[in-house]
Amino acid sequence: MSSSFKHCRATAKSLLITAGAAAVAGLLTVSTCAQAADLAPSPAPVPTPAAYNWNGLYLGLNAGGVFGSEANTASGGVSASANQNLPGFVGGAQIGVNYQSGAVVWGFEADFDASTQNGSLPSGVLSGTSQMPWFGTLRGRLGLAFDRFLIYGAAGGAAGELRSNFAVPIGTASTTVTYGTWTAGAGIEYGITDNLSARAEYLYLDTGNVGTGSIGSPTATITTRLKDNLVRAGLNYRFPVAW
Repeated sequence: MSSSFKHCRATAKSLLITAGAAAVAGLLTVSTCAQAADLAPSPAPVPTPAAYNWNGLYLGLNAGGVFGSEANTASGGVSASANQNLPGFVGGAQIGVNYQSGAVVWGFEADFDASTQNGSLPSGVLSGTSQMPWFGTLRGRLGLAFDRFLIYGAAGGAAGELRSNFAVPIGTASTTVTYGTWTAGAGIEYGITDNLSARAEYLYLDTGNVGTGSIGSPTATITTRLKDNLVRAGLNYRFPVAW
């Protein structure tokens, strides 16, 4: 075997060994890079926003309209009846407290409103005017929260003042009566910020029969029944508490 052939064979063998080493080194590099990629830190999870919190004491203002009807009856010395409408505007303030457990929100609220509600009876055997200058309520509230939306019902007691002037053929009478009765309604409230919310609500009020005058001799007794439908909008500022 010639020396040149031996040299070529040795050279080819050396090239094969070098190529194999390079291939192994390449595979090791790829494997190392893949492991490094697997060990790269995953991105931080995006935090879930906290649910809206309705807990706390709140103060607020309200305004709206009232649509009332009044049924008046005279009995005794004169027998007569007459009805009238008592529309008007209302406005005032409220204070309340909310307690939240899951989606259930319950609490209490008291309010006081001034009113322009008034009306006049048509001329007849029983005529006159009526006015309700103020009223207030104390109600329990129970609702369901859908994050920033709160739908609620409310019921409780109400009190107000009813001023009346009546005339019948045997005389006239002017009376001021403070009544107590029940009220109920419902509303929806929306959390604008963590502490400020806006709402709209409806309340119904029925005084039942209230004595509003005694006229003449023989005495004619006047009874009045007032039914009110109130629609109000309001803003509440809530002071959060840790309960």
